Formats: sequence, C-alpha cells, structure tokens
Amino acid sequence: CSDAAIEDDTSAVQKKNTIHDATYACLWLGCNRTFPSLSALSLHLCSHSGEKLFICEHPGCYLQFTKKSWLREHALSHADERIFICDYPDCTRAFNRRSALVIHKRTHTGERAYKCDYADCGVAFADPTALIKHKRIHTGEKPYNCTYAGCGKSFIQSSDLKVHKRVHMTEKPYKCMFPSCTAKFKNSKDLTIHNRIHTGEKPYKCAYQGCEKSFVSSTNRGKHMKVHANPKRGVYKSTKAS
Repeated sequence: CSDAAIEDDTSAVQKKNTIHDATYACLWLGCNRTFPSLSALSLHLCSHSGEKLFICEHPGCYLQFTKKSWLREHALSHADERIFICDYPDCTRAFNRRSALVIHKRTHTGERAYKCDYADCGVAFADPTALIKHKRIHTGEKPYNCTYAGCGKSFIQSSDLKVHKRVHMTEKPYKCMFPSCTAKFKNSKDLTIHNRIHTGEKPYKCAYQGCEKSFVSSTNRGKHMKVHANPKRGVYKSTKAS
C-alpha cells in the first residue's frame, strides 16, 4: 500500500469523523441547543416557529403536533381501551394514555411539580397544560378568538371559547334533572347555580361581621355586600370581618 494511498485513506477517515462529530446549532435568539443531525434541528425549530408537521388523521380531530411522539401519545386518546390503571387503593380510574395516568396519580400524592415562575405568584399545578393556561393570566395572551361577526372576544382556553359561542346560539345542552323542572342552560356553571335552588345550598357567605346571609352564587353575594358599603365614600364600613 503506497504512502499516497495511506494519506488518502487517513484523509477519508478524518472527513468521516468530521461529519460524524458535526453538530447543528439552533440560531434562534436565546437558544443554545445543538443537534447531531439536520433533521433533528429542523424538528426542534418547529418548537420556536409553532409549525406543527404531524397531523392527527382521526375523523373530525385534525389536531397538529410539533413532535411525532406527541402525535402517537395523542392517538391513544381516540382508543377505547384503557390499559393504564391507577393502582392506588380504592381507586378504579383507568386511562388510555400513560401521561394521563401520571397526572391523575398526583391527585393522590398532592404533588404539584409545575410552578409558575412569575414574581410573587407561586401557584403550582399537577398538570403542565394547566400551568400554560395559567401563565396567560400574567401575559394577557388570549389565543382563542370568537369568529362570530362583530364579536371580537378572545379567551385563554378553548373550553371558555366553546362556552362563549353558545351566547350566539340558542343551544342549551345543560338540563336540570330535578323532577318537574324544565330549566335548561348554555353552560354547566349556570346549571350548578340553578340546582342550588332545589337543594337549598348557599355556599357563598357574607364576609361582614354579624351578617349571616349566604347566597347561591358569588355574583349575588357581591351585590348584597354593597348594602354594607358607605354610599357616600364607596368604602366598606369598619365592621368588616378580619
């Protein structure tokens, strides 16, 4: 084997090692992540841009994800089989996703691993999704917009938007189940308040010392507490309970 051949072979190995050791750096401002391949970097960039390449093909779903693993995890939510079973005593809950079981178990342990890092907040959650929604209170972000003409309202989470849209419709899917009562409501909150008329429950108590009144809703309590306010100054009397 000639010296030239050896030199060429050594050069080839060096090139191979250079390619093997190459890292692809993310140039996004403030991000220092590096990746062993261009494809891995491309997927990572989706986390910055919000681009979602992986689409759920389940009929009527169409949710999109930035990672294939997240899509696989989500796909289990469409399955009827619940193979992840809670092993806490007297708990019979079961789930079709391992991540859902992990989050559920925190209701037994009391663990709240996801803490809000905004100054003077300190609220913590068992579910990372709940933390994301909570942070929007600080940022003012409301990504879910009502599309009805002339409305313009937006909301922190999709469930709030879904409830709001019923304002524009006549749909009242929440029915009172008490005998002889035909009341219907657009959201579950109003139904819960209505049911207290039947049960007599009044969980919202007046905070003023010496006042023993209580109410079915916080709104009604708020209206009542204005009775204790000084009408001239608009401030509460000194009899307010500490």
